[in-house]
Amino acid sequence: MSAARTLTSADLLPHLEPHLQAPHWIIALSGGCDSVVLLHLLAQLRQLRPLPPLLALHVNHQLHPDAGQWQAWCTACCQRLAIPLVSHTVVVDAAHAGIEAAARQARYQVFTQQLGCDGVLLTGHHQDDQAETLLLQLMRGCGVQGAAAMPLQRRLGAGWLLRPLLGWRRQQLHDYARQAGLSWLNDPANQQLHYDRNYLRHEVIPALSERRQGVVSALARSTHHFAEAATLLDELALIDWQRGSETAPQRLAISQLQQLSEARAKNLLRYWLRQQGVVPPETAQLQAILHDMLTAAADRQPQVSWQGHTLSRYRDELYLLPQGSAKSATAGLPSFTLNDYIQEGIVPLPQGYLQFYNNAANPLAMASEWLQRPHQVEVRWRCGGERIELTQRGGHHRVKKLFQEAGIPQWQRQHWPLIYIDGELALIPNLAVASHYRVDRTTGAAGGVHIHWQSQLLADD
Repeated sequence: MSAARTLTSADLLPHLEPHLQAPHWIIALSGGCDSVVLLHLLAQLRQLRPLPPLLALHVNHQLHPDAGQWQAWCTACCQRLAIPLVSHTVVVDAAHAGIEAAARQARYQVFTQQLGCDGVLLTGHHQDDQAETLLLQLMRGCGVQGAAAMPLQRRLGAGWLLRPLLGWRRQQLHDYARQAGLSWLNDPANQQLHYDRNYLRHEVIPALSERRQGVVSALARSTHHFAEAATLLDELALIDWQRGSETAPQRLAISQLQQLSEARAKNLLRYWLRQQGVVPPETAQLQAILHDMLTAAADRQPQVSWQGHTLSRYRDELYLLPQGSAKSATAGLPSFTLNDYIQEGIVPLPQGYLQFYNNAANPLAMASEWLQRPHQVEVRWRCGGERIELTQRGGHHRVKKLFQEAGIPQWQRQHWPLIYIDGELALIPNLAVASHYRVDRTTGAAGGVHIHWQSQLLADD
């Protein structure tokens, strides 16, 4: 696109038209030139044709002494254009990440919460931002997905993130702002060269531009090529995933990965994790997954953890769990009686909940009289060595053995509630009911209650 081209509100339409039925458009307004130009363009476009309701959203990061004044300035700016503004103040926690990354995370949490279902968030990112993002990603040793940089649009929570100015240069936005008589805020932090993006913006890209004309546009074009390559890799991963055995989304078969070359196995693993909404681990951790977890003996349960998630192996499958799930225990939790909860139909518990159904036909249904007073119905947690009497299987059986037969991993077992009646183990929800407490089908008894355990750690629930 020529640098002499003049930006107009009509230039946004090709990207905006697919979202004209959205419940609202939210403009991310920092007060900088890019977001002010976007706000003004949309205000102008609204006069030319009907648009969804417009709303500006300002996030106060509290990182500068003038942050409160910036928020007030954005309020006045929106009042002049008759566009409502919502402001959110956030606390940026940079303890586990750089200040830029922490601020971005806090900002996008607000964006996601505000969007709602099918809402559209509009940002003022432009072509220069795209070139900077590509160089930043390359400096971090990114793969093809990272080198694709910022897409024109993507899902964000239950809504959409759209960057309608991504094909325009920063200078073109500044030219528009001056011609329209707009004013904007200047954040002094944008001049601090110890931030990588600022160093690229003020030092590296000007030097590259002096060396080669059109380098910013060329870098932006490269992101399109990387995005196409990333799409092809995703299509290949989907083929590999669908060739495997059918399983729950949160599980991936070891044998499925072992049939692939190392490059395709990595590609499938990254794709599978992204489908679960998880950022794939660093290269070293990915190697550990492929070489340690995939080659471990069948009776081992190796784990790899990163960024709030844990990947754990059990038998022939990888399980994706919230970090700490595989190690946390319920030993410190007290047992408690269920008598007062049975009529409510549901009992919340750590890592899941119990649900009661009147269903005498279920093979795991208990005779309803046992769940009524004066009997004491109690939830207890595993301590080890528990046994349950199953006449149909020939006497008492170890609970551990039943879990093993059902293929339930160790980290799920320790959160599994056990139902005791008058001090005796009567039910392992979803697995077994002691013979003495079962519905007596020989007498044609109709009264029975099925107690189902819905676990947050169960991938097939």
